[in-house]
Amino acid sequence: MSPPPDPQPVPRRPALPRGRGRPTPDEASSLSAHLIEVAATLFEQEGFSAVSMNRIAATAGIGKDTLYARYPNKEALFLAVFSRQSEQHLGNCPSLAGTDTTCETALRRYGEWLLRSACPGGLSRWLIFYREAQRFPGLARVFEAAYGRMFLAPLGEFFAARQARGDYPGIRPERLARLFCDTVLSGLLNRLLLDGALPGRAERARHVAAIAQVFGRGALP
Repeated sequence: MSPPPDPQPVPRRPALPRGRGRPTPDEASSLSAHLIEVAATLFEQEGFSAVSMNRIAATAGIGKDTLYARYPNKEALFLAVFSRQSEQHLGNCPSLAGTDTTCETALRRYGEWLLRSACPGGLSRWLIFYREAQRFPGLARVFEAAYGRMFLAPLGEFFAARQARGDYPGIRPERLARLFCDTVLSGLLNRLLLDGALPGRAERARHVAAIAQVFGRGALP
């Protein structure tokens, strides 16, 4: 088993001018980004259940009331962490609708983008979800909603378009999307659990290519 990576330092709070009353929109945005960075670091290092909202507020250098004014509970803060860091990659999502490439090629591109969105830090947060979902059903609900909106919905639309052409008969498009995404991610999550580290970029590319080839065989030539 590979040794665990060195813990990341907790981000320092950005300096804000004192004695000016309410923060400006830029200052409020900077503080929110700082809170998300602090929460992400603590969640990854210690786990969702071990970190309290009081601990996050103290580490971030703010009052509890300030934290709760932005995030009413820990599940909401975790969702903000997942959403902020995942949405940074959404603009690079490969176009699937109306693609003139083969189904296998389109799925390979989507799978590669999915892994880029998740690796390396994002996958650690997905791992938190898998470890903690049974103990914290609220966390499972908010994570599932974000997962569906960000990753499953675009792929479901792609499979629906392919079904209109006669591909993948008898399987609901949303089910196909979930099977594909879960298959791409689960193998890497298992490696992270067992080895404490992710495989290299070349191995990840082979992993995605094999899955895309299997799913691509369900499409008509």
